[in-house]
Amino acid sequence: MRQLVVACRSFSARLLSLFVAAFLLFASSQAGFAQQVVEDFDSTLFQDMHLPVYTWMLTNSSPKAIVVALHGGCLHGRAFRTLGQTMAEKNVMVVSLDMRGYGKWVHEGFGTAEDKRFNYAKSEADTIAVIQRLHEYFPNVPVFVLGESLGANMAEKLLADAPDLVAGGVLVNPYVKPHLFFHPYMFVTFARGLTSPHGGLSITPYLKPRLSDDRKQALAQINDPLSRNNQSIVDLFQSLFFNMRGRKSVASIPSDEPVLFVVGKKDRLCNPKSTIKQYGNMSNSDKTLVLLEKKGHLLVETSEIEPGIIEVLDFWLDAHLK
Repeated sequence: MRQLVVACRSFSARLLSLFVAAFLLFASSQAGFAQQVVEDFDSTLFQDMHLPVYTWMLTNSSPKAIVVALHGGCLHGRAFRTLGQTMAEKNVMVVSLDMRGYGKWVHEGFGTAEDKRFNYAKSEADTIAVIQRLHEYFPNVPVFVLGESLGANMAEKLLADAPDLVAGGVLVNPYVKPHLFFHPYMFVTFARGLTSPHGGLSITPYLKPRLSDDRKQALAQINDPLSRNNQSIVDLFQSLFFNMRGRKSVASIPSDEPVLFVVGKKDRLCNPKSTIKQYGNMSNSDKTLVLLEKKGHLLVETSEIEPGIIEVLDFWLDAHLK
């Protein structure tokens, strides 16, 4: 975490960069909090909405900010468990949900048979409904969106489509362009895609060496029983087209919307050079880029998160509280 590049625009973002640099050099383990973090996997705030929503927050405390976290393309809402617990200790409420075709929708029989299929339009509508509910319960607390990989592209869509509902966005390794590579298993994928476009294919061979710079973390996500590592060619193209829509929606994000990019320079799934270029092309008056020189793709959906990343998120949120 010591090798870091911070790019920014606006005075508040430049001030943030100084705090970030100081914390990355001198931060130590955080002392325990007296209050308890409540982890709710049954989403009591949203039960009447019949959506698989998960929350992390401190007891007996009104959160200073709320982060709605959006998962990557083979993961699920509970992949944010470590992030949720850690940020909740800093009095940031974290809320995540399974997109249609992921998590509870496909593995635990939640919803209908149709909900086992990817549906990103419905997933965006679900997220907007969750954010609206949060505004009802916490009318004076700003709500931010945070997404990783495909989830970052969903965050871009929300920033463009519902800017009045969110106070800003955190984009962690968004899918702008793929990191091109070759794998012999591609011949199998291509053949099966031609003969059975709706048949399940294992994408594990592609994920194992590229999902994370930490092999242990990559295997943990691949072996997670709630992950969706079997997808058809139709599924894969559906996600690809959604990522393209998310990428194009960046041009429609209001110029006064605060945006934080967190990019792993060693990302082997999404091309970090394309992501940095996307950041450079944005006209937002308040934008910040944190480039992690030695990190890969998954950064916040892992059981272990670099302390410096947590500090970056916390300082950026504090800088944008209204």
